[in-house]
Amino acid sequence: VRHRKAQEFNNMASTPEYYCLDFGALPDELYKPSVPLDEWQKYLKTASKDGFAPGSSCSIAPIRLGELLERLIVYPLYMIMNAAPFLMPPLLWVTLGLRGCVSFILVVAGVHCLCSFTNPLGTMRSAQYIFTERHIQKYNSIKWVWPKTLQPPNTPGPKIFCTIPHGLAPVGIVAYPGWSKLFGDRLNRPTAAAVVLKLPVIGYFLRRIGYIEASSSAIKKALAKEENVGVVLDGIAGMFQKESRQEIGWVRERKGIVKIALTTGTPLVPVFGFGHSELWRIVVDPTLESVQHICVYD
Repeated sequence: VRHRKAQEFNNMASTPEYYCLDFGALPDELYKPSVPLDEWQKYLKTASKDGFAPGSSCSIAPIRLGELLERLIVYPLYMIMNAAPFLMPPLLWVTLGLRGCVSFILVVAGVHCLCSFTNPLGTMRSAQYIFTERHIQKYNSIKWVWPKTLQPPNTPGPKIFCTIPHGLAPVGIVAYPGWSKLFGDRLNRPTAAAVVLKLPVIGYFLRRIGYIEASSSAIKKALAKEENVGVVLDGIAGMFQKESRQEIGWVRERKGIVKIALTTGTPLVPVFGFGHSELWRIVVDPTLESVQHICVYD
């Protein structure tokens, strides 16, 4: 192993133009908020202006059995929980009557209050290292590639990361510590629709991780605090990606984020999440396709 690491180091580009971090291969003992950026940078791979070799990003990250089982169980539960606050009450009303409906609401409200009161995630910095998202990085073998213009100390100050496509769930962005550590050790605030942040239980976890509303005022407030902001630019429209032969980025009507960048003097960093639209098969109800053109920015 020591020889392989040394060989990989020797194969690094002498004048790097691109950098890559394989989150799944990053040692768990380094996946902590107290670990300095320098320690992570030891695991970066680099490439010259010709880029990385074809297929070099296709490796599968190692994952323990317990981590794999957690993903196989929690992935579908998370998807269900996103819809549960809206679908479960009427479903329980029909099947179990008023008592079942009220019981479900009270249980969810109780869990939410317990989380809010005890705050098991702690600070935003520590919450971004939550184990579920760490398991996603391994399960999906998440890797990031960026140009030298983003490598510290280049491009200092706050940034707005604009990612497409959304897909059913943009799992490529959940390496939350990466946004807050790799590009200047600056807290990153992901964005989400206001209604998602109001969901019980899920809303608590998202807010503790650092999520803010995808609105002009919330984004400007974060930038004023010298924080980074992450936006999945195509939002709801990107969730309904169903064309298997090409990727479609719904960005032409997303001018609001450009206005924010211009008025605050903040650089926009375009990000593309390869695989976001391929993880799940999307079956779209034609009556819901009209919501694809909703824009979440003020």
